Amino acid sequence: MASMAKINIEYNSSLNAEETYSKIKGLIDDNKDLKSIDRNYSFSMDDDKKQASAKGKGFDADMQVISSGDTSVVKFSINIGLMLSPFKGVIEEKLKSRLEKVLS
Repeated sequence: MASMAKINIEYNSSLNAEETYSKIKGLIDDNKDLKSIDRNYSFSMDDDKKQASAKGKGFDADMQVISSGDTSVVKFSINIGLMLSPFKGVIEEKLKSRLEKVLS
């Protein structure tokens, strides 16, 4: 894809990596916002590595949960295409808000 805007988010979770990944998995699994952008988006999850990736029209994203002792860190890296780039701030804020809601 040509000229993509990038969103990087790091979220510190008070939950351990296993609990955090489980909650994130539920968030990604039934994401109405992603489905509204592209009904045919695809995603894959690697439970052993606690990673996920998604790809659709105009975006691709990777997520990883990293253990940090009793807590964990969630890292998102999202590339959005030209058509979605005006919504970069909205996408970023919505994702942060969902993370706070799901992981608190």
